[in-house]
Amino acid sequence: MAQLGSTTTKSRSNPSAASAQADGAVAFSRCMRSHGLAAYPDPGGGGVIPKKTPQQLGVSPSEFQTAQSACIHLVPNGGQPTHAQVQQYRSVMLIYARCIRAHGS
Repeated sequence: MAQLGSTTTKSRSNPSAASAQADGAVAFSRCMRSHGLAAYPDPGGGGVIPKKTPQQLGVSPSEFQTAQSACIHLVPNGGQPTHAQVQQYRSVMLIYARCIRAHGS
């Protein structure tokens, strides 16, 4: 199953990419609803696709997987983070880890 959630973060360096991500996230949510997941929410700020479990949506895992498979093409990069997004996340987490260690945790 593709990992959806923060993979569609807003691009500061390329506003058109951010717009495409947000548009894709909206289209993905609509598609999920059209494939039987009536409770699937719209994306959050910046086009972030909501992370919802089948249980939260009141559907079976197979129903969720079927809808996701039908709709994933609407999300940039198939819902997978780009190399740049992975590097950015890694950088932020390293800063966080240094801060935690510096403060005795």
